[in-house]
Amino acid sequence: MQGSEITKNRQDFVGTFRAACLWLRERRIHLLFCVPFVASFLFLFVFSLNSNYQSEGFLKAFRKLTEYNAQKSSFADGNSLSRFLASNNLSDNPTGIYLVRALQDSFLQKHVRVVLPYSKADLKYIGDIKSAVNPDILGFSISFTGSSPAEAAARVRMMGDFLKDTMLRQELLEIVHAKAAEFKVKKQEIDNQLILKKLQLDEVIGRLNALQGIADKYPAASRLGYRQFLSSDSDGSKFLSPVIQLVGAESEIVGLRAELVSLEREAAQNKLRGEFFSRAEVLGRLPKAGKTLLAEYSLLQKEVFDNVSLEDDSIRQVSNDVGVIAEQLQTKHLLNTRFVSGPTVADHRSGPNLFVLLFVSFFFLGRR
Repeated sequence: MQGSEITKNRQDFVGTFRAACLWLRERRIHLLFCVPFVASFLFLFVFSLNSNYQSEGFLKAFRKLTEYNAQKSSFADGNSLSRFLASNNLSDNPTGIYLVRALQDSFLQKHVRVVLPYSKADLKYIGDIKSAVNPDILGFSISFTGSSPAEAAARVRMMGDFLKDTMLRQELLEIVHAKAAEFKVKKQEIDNQLILKKLQLDEVIGRLNALQGIADKYPAASRLGYRQFLSSDSDGSKFLSPVIQLVGAESEIVGLRAELVSLEREAAQNKLRGEFFSRAEVLGRLPKAGKTLLAEYSLLQKEVFDNVSLEDDSIRQVSNDVGVIAEQLQTKHLLNTRFVSGPTVADHRSGPNLFVLLFVSFFFLGRR
């Protein structure tokens, strides 16, 4: 039974194949006229896929290699790119849509290359290789292709802006988190120092009162020369004249009170810093780009310090410290990080010329 079914299927296949061959033979002339058009279409399709406009650019971005390694995982993060596009109203931009769909580690490695101070070819010109080791990077060489010169250049530009903004966001948030944690620890340290200094001050004041009582009880001892009270004991100061010990105790009190004033000033500054950076930590939860977060940071600085008097040197110092961070990030990421070459705008496609491909295709068909 099974053998007959196999034979039947085989006969059906042979019959279908013969019918197809007969159909092609009857229409061979018509098919020959279609071949050049089909071939031209295929070659045009291949040309459009493999021949594009290319743009290149070099984004100067001096960074420690360790800093780059800590941040590079964010460069291939699609969520980071989507946040950057949304924050800059570019979510519907064709270039942005293309990058979001394609972004991954392999894509980034293909289009973005880290540039180090020395290449392997440079090392042969350097006598001492150890002295040439530099843990910094110079920037990023970015290249993209597109169906038009403007499209390729736009991809290079947007990728460079994304890298720059991502580095700014990462460093700003790292500084804010580090400062917030630092001032929490500092608060405990200052509090412990204040407790210790107050305890020392109470002890010295108690000793001063006791010495005052001794001086009042033995007025004649104050007229004796201090050399008569010296002792070979390691704590020989106790054998000095009570008046001289009073002077020493009062001097120590003055010093302790000055240290207390300094610690209280430092505690007030630390409290103000802690308040600012605790509020600044909230910025990290906002789905905004780095440039926008830096602007929010500056607005927060104005909001916090507009309510206090900047005539107080200690408060103005805290305000200046907070402002220096913003200025340094502005200079590092928005002014010094920039395209020093490109994005270039190509004037011709890469790959073989379209007319050359057409000529080759028709020549090939003619030979056939």
